Amino acid sequence: MFTLNGVVGMIVQFFVFPPTAKRFGVLRCFKVSALMFPVLYFLTPFLALFPTDSTRQLATVILMAIKLSAVVFAFPSSIILLTNSASSVSVLGTLNGVATSASAIGRAIGPAALGGVFSIGVKAGYMIIPWWTLAFIAAISALPAFWIIETDGFAGDTGEQDNEGTAVVVGDAEQDSPPLLEVGNVRSESTAGPVEVSNSDGKATDDEPTTSALSNS
Repeated sequence: MFTLNGVVGMIVQFFVFPPTAKRFGVLRCFKVSALMFPVLYFLTPFLALFPTDSTRQLATVILMAIKLSAVVFAFPSSIILLTNSASSVSVLGTLNGVATSASAIGRAIGPAALGGVFSIGVKAGYMIIPWWTLAFIAAISALPAFWIIETDGFAGDTGEQDNEGTAVVVGDAEQDSPPLLEVGNVRSESTAGPVEVSNSDGKATDDEPTTSALSNS
């Protein structure tokens, strides 16, 4: 049973999730997977109502496969959304550290808290109590998924920085070799004014503009 679920998880991970996320978006996939958990936990106690062991096992395998598919969709989607929420690369490590710490705390508190609820359900003879408690917690946890706004992360900032760096290089290139100083590319519309040159008799005469002197030389 567990081997079959592992094979199903691999198929969903490599062949189902990438095209689905590409077509519908990562945020939609995360919302749907978040809503699947409370429904699955709500339906789990009703597996005991199947009349035979074979039908009960078949229903259990199907339910576990659906839950595993939801996990396969939820985990990479949450990682992608968390990465895209970072405003820059410098805060990405902090976000991943906080997310990992929160996940570790949840994995530590969850079994300890719900283990006691399962014990209460077994003593009372109602196994529906722990499963529906888990469904209630999963439903509350799915609500924040609808407040998430998907962003492009720091990819846009990197592109702007690349564009700015390109502009600076072009500006430097223009400063290193200005068009007015290139050979054979002297502009006729020069802003240089006439130059007064004194003759031998002391009279000042107007000479050609500096650009003409440069071209004659």
